[in-house]
Amino acid sequence: MNRFKIVFTSILVLILLGGSFYINNNQSNYLPSTSILIKDSDLPVPPRISYNVSRQRQTFIKDLFKDCNLSGDKKKLVEACNFSSPEVRDFAIRMAGNSPGTFNLGQVCDMFDNCFTNWKYVNDPKGENYVAKASETIANNFSGDCDDFAVIVCSSVMSIGGEARISYAYKGKKGHAFTEINLGNTPQEIVTDYLVKRYKLKTVNGKRDKSGNWWLNMDWFAGYPGGDYFKYSYGQRFYVLQNYCEEI
Repeated sequence: MNRFKIVFTSILVLILLGGSFYINNNQSNYLPSTSILIKDSDLPVPPRISYNVSRQRQTFIKDLFKDCNLSGDKKKLVEACNFSSPEVRDFAIRMAGNSPGTFNLGQVCDMFDNCFTNWKYVNDPKGENYVAKASETIANNFSGDCDDFAVIVCSSVMSIGGEARISYAYKGKKGHAFTEINLGNTPQEIVTDYLVKRYKLKTVNGKRDKSGNWWLNMDWFAGYPGGDYFKYSYGQRFYVLQNYCEEI
């Protein structure tokens, strides 16, 4: 059998077996590769996310002079996360409609996957940390840098009833921004089972806060919800709903 017949036979077998190829033409050197997704029919029902909005112990004098309050970053982020705008809400509910019903992990994953797959990295202006509003990022066809990605993911989750926070993290001169979403008291084993099967993972990464809430990593660098954290030594964490920040 010559080479042409071998290739033709291989393609025919793939078609008969229902095989398919997943090609992402939007990847760049800035973006990690996504895990291979499995068919929706093979996934368990997306777990419902059960949580209460986190509470932060705020003291006027102590909080007033925090670096994260004085830098102006908090104001930028709160203004950028315009989660109640029609543009953000429309995008979020289109994604959430793939897993309809009460706020659930399938909705969160669909929003993240859409942002990640369509993302085009573009630098900030020289010498300036420009933070685009979530609605602006949608209008610009999902283009920007890491804090713009963090803002659109955070805002999308919040627009359908979730809670999210954004961290500015640093290691030496390297800085990065990433989002985490509050899964509250949603059973961790159910969340892990869903994400492991959806993205073919070995581990799922998140953090517990002092109140017992589990925050799921939604970092663009990771390429999927629950991926590895950016390795940092210090930074600031911003709670958009509470207009609150803290050192990390």
